[in-house]
Amino acid sequence: MSAREPAPACERRWADADTAHWYSTQRFRTKRSLERDLVQIRALLKRHSIHAPGVVLDVPCGTGRLAPLLRGVAQRLVSADVARAMLQHAKQAAPLNEAHIEADLRALPFADASFDLVVCCRVLHHQATPQEFAAIVRELARVSRRWIIASFWDHASLPALRTRWGLKPSETRHAVRRALVRQVVRDNGARVVGFRSAVRWISQQTFFLAQVDSAPRAKQ
Repeated sequence: MSAREPAPACERRWADADTAHWYSTQRFRTKRSLERDLVQIRALLKRHSIHAPGVVLDVPCGTGRLAPLLRGVAQRLVSADVARAMLQHAKQAAPLNEAHIEADLRALPFADASFDLVVCCRVLHHQATPQEFAAIVRELARVSRRWIIASFWDHASLPALRTRWGLKPSETRHAVRRALVRQVVRDNGARVVGFRSAVRWISQQTFFLAQVDSAPRAKQ
């Protein structure tokens, strides 16, 4: 990107200090809500025998709620987020030598193939179009040399179906088909090797694990 585009609404929402404080103290205040995503990520790592994945990128890291799990498996963890207020909260509970970088997910300031594992949680469902979805997946695949774990909302889940039928208020967040996820990942030099959700067909929050091709990728 030659110039920074206007930040999407989902980024502006989390930019101020009060919202970051709420996210850090209230958004995941119950044990169940705090561990919901950790359980799915841990299960994908175990199922596919991903142990000690070298350098790991958590983006967007928010206030660092995934960090304890990732720190426990990574040789080195790098946390990145576009919201400076979020990063400040993430730093407070982190080791002094751990990197926290202010970065736009759509144009990450890292070289190609910088990380063994890239984790991207709770952002893809904020993308309004397949093109916006693909732009983020493209960056995740570019900076990863081995694995990607990312979450999205599953189009085939009951909550998404209820929204389409008008039985649930219309969402500002967007569900996509698993087939689209596979296609976008494949178009960007990787392949989906597994999906994981708390309850298939019921849980709309779903994770995919993708393996990045070892062959050099053409520039987009």
